[in-house]
Amino acid sequence: MMSRPSHRVHDRKVTVSGRKVGTDLWAVRQLPLRRAGTSRPTLVTLMSCGPSCHRFAKPLGVAVLVGLVVVAGYFATRKPAPSGSYNLGRIPLASEILHEFVVSNPFPDRLVLSGVRTTHPDATIVAYDPVIPPHGQGSVRVQLSPAEVGPLQARFFIDYAGHRHGLRQLAFHGVVAPPALPAQDATLAPDLLISASELLALLNLPGEQTPVVVDVRGAEDYQRSHLPESLNMPSFQLKASQHLKTRPLVLVGDGPQTAAQLQKAGFESVRILDGGIPAWQALGAPLLGSERGLPAEISPAAFLQAASSQEGWQVIDARTKDLPLPISAPSTQVSMESLQSPDSIAKLGLPKGSKVIILTDQGAGRESLHTFTETMKGVPLCFVRGGADAVNRELLRIARSQIKPVTASINGTATASNKRFSRSIGGCRSCP
Repeated sequence: MMSRPSHRVHDRKVTVSGRKVGTDLWAVRQLPLRRAGTSRPTLVTLMSCGPSCHRFAKPLGVAVLVGLVVVAGYFATRKPAPSGSYNLGRIPLASEILHEFVVSNPFPDRLVLSGVRTTHPDATIVAYDPVIPPHGQGSVRVQLSPAEVGPLQARFFIDYAGHRHGLRQLAFHGVVAPPALPAQDATLAPDLLISASELLALLNLPGEQTPVVVDVRGAEDYQRSHLPESLNMPSFQLKASQHLKTRPLVLVGDGPQTAAQLQKAGFESVRILDGGIPAWQALGAPLLGSERGLPAEISPAAFLQAASSQEGWQVIDARTKDLPLPISAPSTQVSMESLQSPDSIAKLGLPKGSKVIILTDQGAGRESLHTFTETMKGVPLCFVRGGADAVNRELLRIARSQIKPVTASINGTATASNKRFSRSIGGCRSCP
């Protein structure tokens, strides 16, 4: 029968097997363990907390608890550090915003700023106070000229010399809004337009009844794709062509402005090909040029007008950046690789009778759309020249033309410009 375990506690020293192994902070417990196949038990010595240890444990626990309460109270009552973030709200594209951040110095000695920097491409540091007096305030002036539509987050980093200030980062945030697009010409008479099918039928008429197709686009665009037997002639040269005044003309690649000028110049019959090259291509009519069999290119301005109209356009968005565009036409987000597979093209589920515009980041990939053009035969296809980058530049141009000068006041000096001046107090702690 196994013996009961013995428990020996020494007030001064604890000895096990003739050696001093502890003080009264330790207690020794010996447990007899019997291994299988042996008749004598083996004593195993365990050490645990002794009387002195128990005497110190409770006060130590109380002290730790009091310390945690004090630290929690400090952080709960401490004033929050200034966030340094200013909400600009909705910002017009291409507007210039001059903003003054206020930096407070809570120290009894002067605060030295060794530098202010930013990584945002549309933001610049105008000026900052390199030295802020004790318990005083200094300013950091920054300028922002947003050049891209969408969410905005611009950060400015402050470097201090010798102090660990709580305000290390200043920031703008807001949303850059696109400009209002120019209104389309509503005076375009319906009889001024001619459909691609009607033009194809008229080209088979004999003699002088056959209309003369004049492509007023640039020579480079004309070489890429053009109608058979069409003339490539800029509008100013066409006005001087007296022998064409009595012939019916059909213009390709231009709007009503050139047609109105020709009518004023004495041209008897001037019409415009409705839908341009894409409509002719969708009809399956012959097309010449180095890039026949590919979607017709359109300018960024034409894309904005078409995608903002109610004319049944469908935008295939093949961009890698998910940024908003000021268009009302429905869009489908795909990758360029999916436009090269007939199965993937069939899954797009484009509505019947829709017209398609393809938009990429920088206008690349058009030469790989032979399969897409062949699969979508009978559908007007367009490809935005220059892609979303060119569209954004066009939006910038429109926005700059719409900006009206305002009066800004900096340190009492009024200047007329397109800048908006704003000032944040207390490191933007009161900013929304």
